[in-house]
Amino acid sequence: MLGPTGEPHAVPTSFDGGRVRARFATDRLGAFTVQVVADVANGPRPVLEAKVFADTDPPRSDSQLGGTGEEAGAGASDRAAALAGMVDAMRTFERLPRLARDTRLDAIARAHALRMKEAQTVGHDVGDGDPAQRLTDAGLHAKEMGENVAHAQSVVLAHRALYASVSHRENLLRADFRNMGVAVLDGPDGSVWVAEVFSTPLR
Repeated sequence: MLGPTGEPHAVPTSFDGGRVRARFATDRLGAFTVQVVADVANGPRPVLEAKVFADTDPPRSDSQLGGTGEEAGAGASDRAAALAGMVDAMRTFERLPRLARDTRLDAIARAHALRMKEAQTVGHDVGDGDPAQRLTDAGLHAKEMGENVAHAQSVVLAHRALYASVSHRENLLRADFRNMGVAVLDGPDGSVWVAEVFSTPLR
């Protein structure tokens, strides 16, 4: 479950006879997103989603559902830097430490974004191993790491989609992450393929 801001949290859920059942209460005003996330072949993926509006009117379109930090990317010519700036602004808003860009993680993110673009599919494993294995293959080691991936019509929309996703926002707001790598690749149709790699201190 995702609130208007802050970290996502799990809701006690049961699955029986093809039905998913959960109860929850909103703790503030605003828009909430409830997702059922399943582990599929190429990583966790939302399979069901609903939006709940607590004492606020629903927006007329999804374009009004922005992600925290979007304004930080305005006007940047380097789209990877713009995306990193959005992440930094979002973490600053949530009173979390900013993440240090690491060129080694940038390279891992870029290689995976290229694989997704070539395969025309979004996933954490598109034939190049899972994120942890790719980190190890690059000779890097960290206690914890995470990865966000997206395909969208713009960098802002990619950030918005990641912010609206339970597992992706959890990566964006992990307090113990210290490093980040970012890649944004153009698609032939004008879309962008995005990969973000996060880690605790590297060794």
